[in-house]
Amino acid sequence: MTMRSLSKNVEILPESSEDSLVIRLSETYSERLKLRIEDSPKARAMVLEEMILEIWGEDLCPFCDGVIPEDSRFCIFCGKAIDPFAREYERKQQLLMQEMKEMKEKREMEEMKEKEEMKEKEAER
Repeated sequence: MTMRSLSKNVEILPESSEDSLVIRLSETYSERLKLRIEDSPKARAMVLEEMILEIWGEDLCPFCDGVIPEDSRFCIFCGKAIDPFAREYERKQQLLMQEMKEMKEKREMEEMKEKEEMKEKEAER
């Protein structure tokens, strides 16, 4: 993945040492002010996040939580190598955890219903 693969209208530039990346659209700052487009680091970061998700999907680096291109083996933020099999394993683990959470919630609901039924039976006696 190189910066050239992004569209010509978009540049990704460092804003400061604190902020990692900022998106700057083809309009200049003065043009955005004339159009009354909000131009703050937070707004630009949100646009960058939306753009990244559109282009690259939602794979996150296990080291820095940066977004990883689907076909890449390296995180574009921290540069660490990512094992493609680890991604699949991580996805399966997340699905398994979600299923376990749903089963636990279902079991808790059933237990609460049973307790309520027992209380009702005791109240009838």
